[in-house]
Amino acid sequence: MLKRTLIPVFLLAIARVPAHADAVDLSLIPPSGVIEGSPGSVIGWGYSITNNTADWLLATNLDAGLFPLDVTPLNIFDFPEIAPGATVSESFSTAVTAACPGPPCGLYELTLGAVTPGDSFSGAFDISVDRYDNDPFNGGNFLGSAPDLTADFNVIYTATPEPGTLLSVATVLGLLGARKLRLSLRR
Repeated sequence: MLKRTLIPVFLLAIARVPAHADAVDLSLIPPSGVIEGSPGSVIGWGYSITNNTADWLLATNLDAGLFPLDVTPLNIFDFPEIAPGATVSESFSTAVTAACPGPPCGLYELTLGAVTPGDSFSGAFDISVDRYDNDPFNGGNFLGSAPDLTADFNVIYTATPEPGTLLSVATVLGLLGARKLRLSLRR
């Protein structure tokens, strides 16, 4: 009788213990994975990778698939090593900053050609990762490949922004005022 009572109680207690997943999480920056750009613009994604495992990780490959002909893709991923419990993040940037001393920085960069506003395309990033028992650049032993990290993305083409009319009007009025001043000084 005691066995019949303790076994269900034990199983119920085990079922309530939260599972700790050994997972590696990839997030795009922006988190939605959606970026927008007009013809001629340079746009891109940053990334954040969190290592929730006991192993060291080393990113070894990035595949982004195929892009439309009117887009020039550039892989700018730095293939980081990630310690157990650590997160590595890098925002997309084309400018020199403290966080990006050698631009471009981030995951992937796109230069948009003669795109049609309103069009869009989608895809997915796929990052291959190897596992190590210690720092891979300090004698860590290769343990095998981890499951690939994937993240979906979307690119939306926007119209080229029109220059502000206020600036145009102010420029014309300024030139007219300067001309009138010059003519009055001649007299």
